[in-house]
Amino acid sequence: MRVWIDVMTPKQATMFGFIARYLVERGHEVLFTAREYESTAGAARRLGIEVHVIGKYAEGEPVDKVVADAEREAGLARLVWGFRPDALLAYPNPPAAKVAYGLSISYVAMTDSPHAVIPSRLALPLARAAVFSSCIPPDAIMKYLMEGSAVIQYNGFDELSWVLRVKPKESYVKGIGLEPGKYVVIRPHEFMATYYRDVKASVDPWELARFVCEEMGMDVVIIPRYTAHVRRAKSLRKEVGDRVHVLLGHYDGASLTGHAHAVITGGASMAREAALYGTPAAIYYPRRLYVDECISRHGFPLFWVRSDEEAREFLARARDLRKNTAALLKGLDDPAEVVAEVLERVVG
Repeated sequence: MRVWIDVMTPKQATMFGFIARYLVERGHEVLFTAREYESTAGAARRLGIEVHVIGKYAEGEPVDKVVADAEREAGLARLVWGFRPDALLAYPNPPAAKVAYGLSISYVAMTDSPHAVIPSRLALPLARAAVFSSCIPPDAIMKYLMEGSAVIQYNGFDELSWVLRVKPKESYVKGIGLEPGKYVVIRPHEFMATYYRDVKASVDPWELARFVCEEMGMDVVIIPRYTAHVRRAKSLRKEVGDRVHVLLGHYDGASLTGHAHAVITGGASMAREAALYGTPAAIYYPRRLYVDECISRHGFPLFWVRSDEEAREFLARARDLRKNTAALLKGLDDPAEVVAEVLERVVG
């Protein structure tokens, strides 16, 4: 089978990078495309994946985003037409979904984000099948699908596609000037994302980073999403000093989160990854998401903070919250295996 995989974010690149390797091991041919955004392409290349970068993320006005998507769609169509895939594997992704529909390519969607309404509305109606965690109520995804689309749930979380395969390395952490267990990872929120519209962040990540350095005496690792984040993080480093580490480009997220004192993020994926490795992680996105609550119920150290004070209290007790999660991971499904079987059954 010829499978086209398209990714939009570093999390997707990591997850689908491991899935791509698994598909190749099973004898399938893979075309891997990505947009230019943060460390997306680099995350896949770290895994030995050949990545075709088509288009880029637009940070400007709505018209800039529309034009960027249209240009990306045209570039994808030209590349994919030459590959002639049997299937597209992607998260809800309007440009790729439209190309797949127009070229009669079966679209198998993975998703853990029913709260991302706009991309779900635009992409999922074109999917032949949707694969998602059993943590998510079926209706939350099915409302976006056309009648007759297959729905496949699995007992696990998307981040397991790499957590089950990768052991965090102390050597990586030390190699970038950090001491295991003596730094905090902070990932600022996606204020430009559609799911953050009309949502106000409850934690100031920059003041929290300052607290980590000046009050806790620890290093802080800031992983920016946007150019505005990069400017703010570099400014903070000038003010506070070299305890502030600003990571640009691709990085080893498993090692970074696995050996941190704690992780705090305005998103979800990095917190999930950390918690699955046993590192205490807190999310400051104001709404509780199905998968996050499910991971917490399973006993992994995933928490929520709703103010700067709660974030500081979480960091103060994080050492006592760390867990050995080996037993908790047993019995959970491997997303790579699930997706490969779905592709072979539904498409192949």
